[in-house]
Amino acid sequence: MSTENTSKKRARSEDNPIITEDIITEDIVTEDIIEGGSKLRSWVYNWGERVSHPTDSKKYIFVYNQKLESGENCNTKIETSGPTGNIISHLGQRHKIYEHSKPPSSTPSMKQVKINNYTISSDSISQMTPDRQKYLETLLFEWLVLDFQPLYLLKSPSFRRFINALNENFELPNDKKFRKRIFDAYEFSQKQLKQYIHENSSSVSLTCDLWTSRSKQGFLGVTCHLITPDFEMKEITLAIRYMPYPHTGDAIQKELEKIISEWELQDKVFFCTTDNAASMKKCFNQISWLQRLSCTAHTIQLVVGKGLLAAEVLIARAKRLINFFTSPKQNERLLDAQKKNSEDPEEEGDLHTIFYRAITDVETRWSSTFIAWERLIILKPYIDIVISSLNVSKDRNAKDDAKRLMKINLTDDEWNTIRDLLEILGLLLN
Repeated sequence: MSTENTSKKRARSEDNPIITEDIITEDIVTEDIIEGGSKLRSWVYNWGERVSHPTDSKKYIFVYNQKLESGENCNTKIETSGPTGNIISHLGQRHKIYEHSKPPSSTPSMKQVKINNYTISSDSISQMTPDRQKYLETLLFEWLVLDFQPLYLLKSPSFRRFINALNENFELPNDKKFRKRIFDAYEFSQKQLKQYIHENSSSVSLTCDLWTSRSKQGFLGVTCHLITPDFEMKEITLAIRYMPYPHTGDAIQKELEKIISEWELQDKVFFCTTDNAASMKKCFNQISWLQRLSCTAHTIQLVVGKGLLAAEVLIARAKRLINFFTSPKQNERLLDAQKKNSEDPEEEGDLHTIFYRAITDVETRWSSTFIAWERLIILKPYIDIVISSLNVSKDRNAKDDAKRLMKINLTDDEWNTIRDLLEILGLLLN
């Protein structure tokens, strides 16, 4: 049994005393950080290296640094938050190494992070092996994709300085490399999804819709719907394909058939749900093997839209009143009226849940009109208060705003009509 000589060093900062202990055996030198009196004395560290976890400060990774019987290096990395049970099992099962096994003299020293006056330096952090470079690139790639971060972030000088401060030996990839990786990931995922669809469904249905981006570009979106053998409903986005103008029925047909062919769904799909646009109807009139179903939500949108044509003057006046209170100045007046006349005590920092703002609607979503009117009814008494306060104000601009607001404010009959319409539309919404 090897003898141990222990020397303790105490590194102090103003508020953070840390004890650093060097454990010296006859074969290796192990340097451990000891915080709060805890000590790392397990025999497993004679056979591998403890490195910091790249994303979780409460965990670390054990890297086995011995060779296998075949002569190849063992690249096993075991993640743990402290217990060494999994490490012991790996050493025993894979390498026939146990507690009293004697490590070879070639075992590299294991060095743990040194912390002194809030400055971190570590051989394990500064070293950058190809595997670790690839691992960190993968984490960065996942962050960019899953959190919808722009690729130009990789060109940002401040971001590059930040990464360099974390580890100056990490080579930050450029945006071209990540673009290629995105395409590679798409091709890989498409194959996996295609296999999943064919293995878990006997038939599928599609939804198809055209939409316009903020840059006024048209896109065709196609989604696949299926029920697995376990009766779980799944939705998979097959494509969001750029559609150049004009968006004719022929153009939609060509692109849709291309997408279905790419996913090899010709023998699995029989129905496709779309809106009631004329171009969509023409597209499916030309595809004999695929039946079109009208979207119920879009049909209701058309019904409500036609039904409200009789009240288009009232709708325009209500929208004008709502727009008046969307300006910062008038919105502030509306909030002040609620604060001064609210029965509930004001909670600082929680204005959105106690006080209300006017909501603008979206023409293509009838439910948004319902929500906007419902909010307007709630705000009616406070709108009356704003009118009264502006009328008694000595400020000339306030009086001008009062005249304008009184002119665009709804009459009692119009307010009652909106209440009646809300009652009718509420039946469709529920």
